[in-house]
Amino acid sequence: SILATVRPGPASQPRAALSRGVDRPDEEAPPLLRGKGYLSPPRRLGRVGLLVVVGRVCGCWLIVFACSGSDKRLRVAVKVKTLAVRPFRYLLAIRPPPPDDNPVAVRNCTTGEKATAASRSGRMEPVGQGNEAESEPAAGAGDRCAEAASHSERLLNEGQERWEGDRCSICFLFIGFPVGEHARMNVCCMKRVCEGCILAANLRGINDRCPFCRAHRPSDDASKLAMIQKRVGKRDAEAIKYLGNEYFYGTLGLAKDVPRAIELWTEAAELGSVDAHYMLGVAYYYGYGADEDKPRGIQHWEEAAMKGHAESRHCLGVAEVDNDNYELAVRHWMVSAKMGGEDSLNSIKESFMEGEATKAQYAEALRGYGDAVVEMKSHQREEAKRLGA
Repeated sequence: SILATVRPGPASQPRAALSRGVDRPDEEAPPLLRGKGYLSPPRRLGRVGLLVVVGRVCGCWLIVFACSGSDKRLRVAVKVKTLAVRPFRYLLAIRPPPPDDNPVAVRNCTTGEKATAASRSGRMEPVGQGNEAESEPAAGAGDRCAEAASHSERLLNEGQERWEGDRCSICFLFIGFPVGEHARMNVCCMKRVCEGCILAANLRGINDRCPFCRAHRPSDDASKLAMIQKRVGKRDAEAIKYLGNEYFYGTLGLAKDVPRAIELWTEAAELGSVDAHYMLGVAYYYGYGADEDKPRGIQHWEEAAMKGHAESRHCLGVAEVDNDNYELAVRHWMVSAKMGGEDSLNSIKESFMEGEATKAQYAEALRGYGDAVVEMKSHQREEAKRLGA
């Protein structure tokens, strides 16, 4: 529920001017909100199942979307410009400072506590005298709201450049997606080398050695596992993550042990492995080998995405679609598409065809994707592709 007392708006009652796909109210009958503002009756968005409330608050249009999914979120927009998108348990109040002699009373949606807003500081204070303790829940809710909005902005602003770990260790060009199909991890040094540099090394006669450190390639699974264990003993984050992958898939002669894999990924993530955060996100979000915990999975994807991990960024977009938040999903996909993520580009294309993304967004993503693909090309890689190496 949303309950607030605000300064008077214009006498005329507003008609909801909603975005594409939202049912328009049939009548201009928004109820008066305690004589201080207007809110329309809740309207349901047919395609996605959102509840929409439109009103005139503090001389500004206020549009509130409350998702009906399992992970409910609240979007507050003024003049159709999104200010925040966070879990709806947070209260976001938008108002100008009231006069000193006319404090604005607000009821917190989460705690149900009444409060007054001081005219100049905007600080929430409890109604009544000598009851300072009651102000703590409201102040805490405001702090959480500000923190949530700050986190959302940071999530979208950071990680715009691709993670450096996706570069080839020899030519330093970014590797195409999927990375595992266009490069090879050398367990002797835990360095990833692209297919073009592998071909160049083979043409120079370096067939049985690592192109990076020149160590002899392991001839069997036991030798390969021994090399990995040696790097694990030195607390190499990538080696620990790699060993977790082997336990997850049950390869290199290891019995499949998903809990052990998650344990190793957790250790690798603590040591700074971005790929480990991505794998943990997949495991927790979808419940692979662990109890399904979507918020925990999203948290791991966010950690990786803010460091430039394209796959994690794409997964955040998928998670937003699961929450019926197509606008934020497209914003995530825009980032990963410009890194060369074809899946993200295709998702934006589908969103555009369904009216959830604009033509300008799709065109921008297409240009960014094309630029990223060009930057990942080299003569050696094109030759390796031609030869099927």
